Amino acid sequence: MLFVLRPARTDHTRKHDNLRIVLGSGLLLALSLATAAGAQRLGSAPGDTLIGADSTTLARAGLANRADSSVRYQPESFAHFAMHTFGPVPLLRSSAMAAFDQWRRQPDDWFENKRGLRDRLDSRLGAEVLAHTIRFGFARVAGEQSGKYRRCVCADFGARLEYALVTPFRVETPTGERLSVITPFGDLTSALVVTSVHPGGFSFSRGLTSGASGLASASLTSVVREFWPWHWRPPGL
Repeated sequence: MLFVLRPARTDHTRKHDNLRIVLGSGLLLALSLATAAGAQRLGSAPGDTLIGADSTTLARAGLANRADSSVRYQPESFAHFAMHTFGPVPLLRSSAMAAFDQWRRQPDDWFENKRGLRDRLDSRLGAEVLAHTIRFGFARVAGEQSGKYRRCVCADFGARLEYALVTPFRVETPTGERLSVITPFGDLTSALVVTSVHPGGFSFSRGLTSGASGLASASLTSVVREFWPWHWRPPGL
């Protein structure tokens, strides 16, 4: 009789497996939401309100879509959700934030080598998937979503910078654009959930720090989109 000895599962291995479970759960939830949404019509009715109505008033508050006020609201498709979750920009942003976490040695229970960088990347990707899943589900219920980024048509530097920085708080609705807390809520909630599978266990302060840094990276990404100097743009930018 042959006995196959398998290496004992360490606490680190269990935590890493739990992180993958969280990531897989987010994917399954997104797929189920997309399936349910597929039964609904994605087009807007002919009488729907255009985005950017009363743009003169709303532009001063950073609410109007100053790039294009003739775009009609359409519920987010699963293809759009997938691009915002697994496209080049979120992958690069998660990789950069994982490298940033590695540099500041957070979480400090993880190794400072390739294995630690992989764990931090998995953590950031897991939070990214959960955050986008929360926003995707909320968009189906409340009728508001993060729209495709459109460059501001304003002329001065300050207005363009402000427009880009508040992008994580700007959502599209059937009645126009407005500010919403759904994106910060999704980022902070997902970051808190992911800390529960970290070696040190759930940490409120670490989750808030991770979520806030994720929001900051989203704002900086919008700044890059706004001031990208070349006609050619990388995919997703």
